[in-house]
Amino acid sequence: MAKSALYEVLGVKMNATADEIENAYVKKVANLPKHGISGFIVRVFGMRYQFDYAHSVIGNVSRRKLYDVEPDRFDSVTPNYLGF
Repeated sequence: MAKSALYEVLGVKMNATADEIENAYVKKVANLPKHGISGFIVRVFGMRYQFDYAHSVIGNVSRRKLYDVEPDRFDSVTPNYLGF
C-alpha cells in the first residue's frame, strides 16, 4: 500500500491537522447518496467502508503515527474492492 493511500481516500495531505481530517471525513460521508437501487447501495457501502477505515486510522493520533511509519501493516485490513 502506498504511504499516502488512506490520505488520498479522504482527500487530505499527509500533514493535515486532526480538524482537517475530521472535516474531510464528514464531507465525504455527507455527500454519499442515501437512496437508490440495491446494486447502487452496495457500491455506496463499499465507499463508506473505505472512508470509515481511513478515518479510523489517520483520525487516531497513535494509529496515524504507526501508519506513517509502517503503512504496509494496515494493508491486509483494507478491502481490495470499491464495490464497483
